[in-house]
Amino acid sequence: MKSLFVPVKDLRPIKKLLPETTKLMKGFKSVSITSTVQFNHRVKEVSDYLTSKGFKTIKYDSVLGCKAITPKNDCTLIISNGEFHAINIGLVTGKPVFILDPVSGKASKLDESIIKNYQKKQAIRVSKALYADVIGILVSTKPGQNKLALAHSIKQLLESKGKYEVILFLGDELSPGQLNDYPVDAWINTGCPRLIEDDFEKPIVNWDEIKSYF
Repeated sequence: MKSLFVPVKDLRPIKKLLPETTKLMKGFKSVSITSTVQFNHRVKEVSDYLTSKGFKTIKYDSVLGCKAITPKNDCTLIISNGEFHAINIGLVTGKPVFILDPVSGKASKLDESIIKNYQKKQAIRVSKALYADVIGILVSTKPGQNKLALAHSIKQLLESKGKYEVILFLGDELSPGQLNDYPVDAWINTGCPRLIEDDFEKPIVNWDEIKSYF
């Protein structure tokens, strides 16, 4: 069955939010600008405004929950609704993230304590996963998330250490309800990186979080 992708634009005006956004970013010289797909048509408008106010800007393609940009600028501005995508950008870049939200009609800076709290939990998850004997590798079949080749390479790497039993789990929906009963000590996720926020009974880590230990 073929998939039909229809581009959708959110037409809420953002002009009145631009001065507030600029004020929040006072002290920064360069900014990376991105958006979720429904606001992609607003990126140029925002970039032109910030450039007129003396900022150096770089425009990036739309972001997804499973994918974030890795800019080298002082900060990132994302045009989106809520904090979901902004958090992922903050984790990847380690730099301040500002949110221009046309839905709420507000501009804000992502609270850095959210990132720090996540990093503390991350350290605990990684530490527990490193002591696992039986590891389940999660592979999503969803378009854009399927990384079966990566999963096989991870399995080969871990088994070459001679101390891990590794099992691949492939599926469209990889939820705790479906997986908590399997006899593994920890999970390594190769699908959407936000899957680790679900309520798994065993430690779960993204491969990018743990690969440096092997």
